Amino acid sequence: MFNITVHDVEEIKKFYEKVLEFKIVTEQKYDNGWHFVKMEMPGGTAINLIKDEKAKPGLMKIYLETSDIKKAYTDLKGKGAKPNNEVKSDHWDRPVKWFDFSDPEGNQWVILQF
Repeated sequence: MFNITVHDVEEIKKFYEKVLEFKIVTEQKYDNGWHFVKMEMPGGTAINLIKDEKAKPGLMKIYLETSDIKKAYTDLKGKGAKPNNEVKSDHWDRPVKWFDFSDPEGNQWVILQF
């Protein structure tokens, strides 16, 4: 599980529900403006969306691995993600195919197939 700091919790929450199929586990709003949403994606990976006036959004870079990069690309694009590139083939520590996209607040998601 990891925390993602955001400006607009309602907008970003919709993106994660629609595009990545995360489900809301719990949500809490506080009088001081702090807003916390725990979301879980199929398979159990969880994230926390946090609105915290003291932190700067858009700094996360998240890597997820898939067994079918072309399907992941097509599925995410069909749900409204705007890939920053087509599927690329590279050699990092081993051969890899990948593409990336950003959520509405600039957090980058890199989808990999080794």
